[in-house]
Amino acid sequence: METETTFSHVAPPIFDGDNYQAWAVRMTVHLEALDLWEAIEEDYDVPPLPANPTMAQLKAYKERKTRKSKAKAYLFSAVSSTIFTRIMNLESAKDIWDYLKKEYQGNERTKNMKVLNLIREFEMLKMKETENIKDYSDKLLGIAQEQRRMIRKEESMEGALQAKAENSGGGKDKKNNNKKKNNKTDNNNKNKDGTYPPCPHCKKTNHPQRKCWWRPDVKCRKCGQIGHMERICKSQQHEEAKASIEQHQEEQLFVATCFTTSNSSSDSWLIDSGCTNHMTNDQELFKELDKTIISKVKIGNGEFISVKGKGTVAIESLTGLKYITDVLYVPDIDQNLLSVGQLIEKGFKVIFEDKWCMIKDAKELWHRRLGHFHHVGLLYMQKQNLVKGVPLLEDKLADCVACQYGKQTRRPFPQTAWRAMHKLQLVHTDVGGPQKTPSLNGSNMGGESKQLQDAEDKVKRDKLDKKAEPGVFIGYSNSSKAYRIFQPQNGKILVSRDVKFMEDRQWNWEESIKMQLPKVPQYFDEDIDDVPVREFEEAEKDDKWIEAMKEELRMIEKNDTWELVDSPQHRKVIGVKWVYRTKLNADGSVNKYKARLVVKGYSQVFGVDFSETFAPVARLDTIRMLLALTAQKGWKTYQLDVKSAFLNGYLQEEIYVEQPEGFQVKGQEEKVYLLKKALYGLKQAPRAWYSRIDEHLQSLGFVKSPSEATLYVKGTDANLIVVSVYVDDLLVTGSNEKLVKEFKAEMLKVFEMTDLGLMSYFLGMEVKQDHDGVFISQKKYAKEILNKFHMDDCKRTSTPMNQKEKFSKDDGTEKVDESQYRSLIGCLMYLTATRPDIMFSVSLLSRFMHCASEVHLQAAKRIVRYIKGTTNYGIKYSYCQNFKLHGYSDSDWAGSIDDMRSTTGFCFNFGSGIFSWSSKKQDVIAQSTAEAEYVAANATVNQAIWIRKILADLHMKQNEPTQIHVDNQAAIAISNDSVFHGKTKHFKIKLYHLREEQKDGEVKLLYCKTEDQIADVLTKALPKARFETLRGKIGLCSY
Repeated sequence: METETTFSHVAPPIFDGDNYQAWAVRMTVHLEALDLWEAIEEDYDVPPLPANPTMAQLKAYKERKTRKSKAKAYLFSAVSSTIFTRIMNLESAKDIWDYLKKEYQGNERTKNMKVLNLIREFEMLKMKETENIKDYSDKLLGIAQEQRRMIRKEESMEGALQAKAENSGGGKDKKNNNKKKNNKTDNNNKNKDGTYPPCPHCKKTNHPQRKCWWRPDVKCRKCGQIGHMERICKSQQHEEAKASIEQHQEEQLFVATCFTTSNSSSDSWLIDSGCTNHMTNDQELFKELDKTIISKVKIGNGEFISVKGKGTVAIESLTGLKYITDVLYVPDIDQNLLSVGQLIEKGFKVIFEDKWCMIKDAKELWHRRLGHFHHVGLLYMQKQNLVKGVPLLEDKLADCVACQYGKQTRRPFPQTAWRAMHKLQLVHTDVGGPQKTPSLNGSNMGGESKQLQDAEDKVKRDKLDKKAEPGVFIGYSNSSKAYRIFQPQNGKILVSRDVKFMEDRQWNWEESIKMQLPKVPQYFDEDIDDVPVREFEEAEKDDKWIEAMKEELRMIEKNDTWELVDSPQHRKVIGVKWVYRTKLNADGSVNKYKARLVVKGYSQVFGVDFSETFAPVARLDTIRMLLALTAQKGWKTYQLDVKSAFLNGYLQEEIYVEQPEGFQVKGQEEKVYLLKKALYGLKQAPRAWYSRIDEHLQSLGFVKSPSEATLYVKGTDANLIVVSVYVDDLLVTGSNEKLVKEFKAEMLKVFEMTDLGLMSYFLGMEVKQDHDGVFISQKKYAKEILNKFHMDDCKRTSTPMNQKEKFSKDDGTEKVDESQYRSLIGCLMYLTATRPDIMFSVSLLSRFMHCASEVHLQAAKRIVRYIKGTTNYGIKYSYCQNFKLHGYSDSDWAGSIDDMRSTTGFCFNFGSGIFSWSSKKQDVIAQSTAEAEYVAANATVNQAIWIRKILADLHMKQNEPTQIHVDNQAAIAISNDSVFHGKTKHFKIKLYHLREEQKDGEVKLLYCKTEDQIADVLTKALPKARFETLRGKIGLCSY
């Protein structure tokens, strides 16, 4: 008793859906040890107690009654929560066990075929040349162990081996094997006195259950009478069911391809090229059967067998039911046969390959060949002999899934029989709320396949997207005249009235399970290893990161960056650490693995370890302007990448650092490095590198632009070379390709550099250069934003912001996570490097970083939804015959609700796409629209002066005043003279700078109509038509 009590506390094995055979063995032993197997093996009824039961009877009654509950409880505790939800409604422990066995083990035929496959795999397994004996023996033992799990009973083992013997032997051996098996099975079931257990059918003990002739619930398929099975029917006792040698050869082949065993199902078909007619032995397969047609057919051994009828049979295929006509009903045939010759005569096409055979319907083939032409059209073409080779179309074509995907439309609403004649005679009401996804538990799903009209917004659906989705009909809606459709591919239940039913098709549940498996990404193998490591302990286990660290140290030694010295007594030694990063290409593939040795610069002290730290970088306006100029001039822009650029900068201070982790010099671990040049992480490293590259470029004859500290120019006209520096990336362009090549060669002599060729991917900006011009975009980055904020499948919208929506700090809605909001706005702000169409929306929402509410967050998500539909948009720069700098200025007066300040927007182009733009709130409160426009024009003029200086440095001086287009006459008048002194006396002094520039001939304000003001897109939210028009005018398009 103590042992039993102790064992009851042992936790049962948990089944999670995998490896059912092993779990079933363990669970059986567990239940037998607890004396609960009886409740599993048979669902017995506990007899009632007698009138005056004894204590023993009471105890036995209680034990048998509670045993069933205990067994059910143990089964519930032995499965995962997912499986529990599927069995919790079953009544008894036996029902639960049978359900799990059927669901995860399959029927006897399926199990036998699995065993056959394992036996075949065991026999066919060969040792590879590169394989050792241990690996080969492990594979063999693994297959054998799987067989042991599959075959738990002697009967099942014999059944599987018998099926294998039938596939490899002749008819005589087959018959003998059956006899041996039956005799052995019968002898094992005999009692010691020679009798058998009582037969459950006739209650007699003189024969085993399988030989019982009395089966009152079975109908014989031979004579049609009830009470016995076909194998013991007297009408065939004198007929020998022998097959010819050819039949056995076909049987063996068919078993190998179609898994047919001695107990093959009646719906299995053998494709026979020597058979003259289709034949079947199963009357239930016939859709139509004419029993008046009686004849005989000759089989391979010369004998004749009777034909009992002829008709049409429905065969299940991968695409649904197919109807085969002129099929003979031959009860005595062993296999269902499809005649290749008869299929070809009926217009089918039979294709044989190495391991499979395909039958195609010529009518459906012509339907596809002619672009999925309608059946009526095909029928007309056939009757009029318009196309040669079209087969005879007797019946209507089966429903084409591709046609439903591409052509399905909404169902029309029928005209109502009664219409209201007076006001309020008929009132329509509707209630909407958060829609809940219906639960799938307990759903009684039907089997009809259907195509559901996809009601997606047309903005979200592309031109070539499917117009319908497949699903399974499961019932009718309780709230509307519509159908409830289950979509196995995503697990959702939808309600729709736009449904096309395909009753001759069944849903392929096995295939749908495969569809739900996650797809392997294109760069899956690389992506697993592309995640940068964080710590040295993790990196030292990976060869590619070890090589990256060695490469970094080689660059440091090559540049003579440091020297090993004794540790100083009165100087601070700064620590170092490894930083790892994976550098990607524009398409997401790996460019290289980079390990960077970084100084812990946060421990540096100002005035002791460093002084100046500032280092300029190229403005995006400058880079875009260079690309616009190259498109105009027909030049090419090249990109150079300086390897370990910061290691080239000379230091003025005395800096000591520790030896890097994992690469200490043996025997000198206590020594430190004295830096001669900068390392990454030093506060003065950027300044030191900029000083070095600036000095070197000027030594080569380049002149630094006074207006752009990272822009260098050399030569003029036909010998012009332009270099723009952005930290360690150099952009090189010019009018002379030969000089450009010579410059790159000269730079390679001094610095360790990578020549990246034509500029294609720079700071997240994708650049395409061709004979039509230059196209820049951030498609990859836009997709990363969608993925980062889980909006890959969001609905698209046609504009980034609602025209009528206004924003305020205190809008009364709930506040949101500011970190998430700031991250989203920051990502969108970087995207504006090539997307001026979202510049205003992002700039406006960035004003609420410190007080973001739900309204602001939803507006930001709307921008992302707009990006979803325009990820491939960018700016196109092309040649313009009238090459001239143009500026556009606009303002939105008092657009801010909180402080009533206006918004300034301006942009510049050379005749094609804009290269410089801005959308910013004004720092003064304008008292009129004229003042707001004047303030915006002043900011535009300042930008125009800077661009004119850059162009002058590039030897492209603008001789004429730059035209600034303004859509406000009053602002233009104020800029020309002081006639409106009464209305402008409060202007700040800096605003009068505009008048001076006009007098000097640098700029000129011109009036333009509001519909021609392209800067309008930078100051306010616009309706769809106006927005799309201006988006095209600023040069934004899809590539």
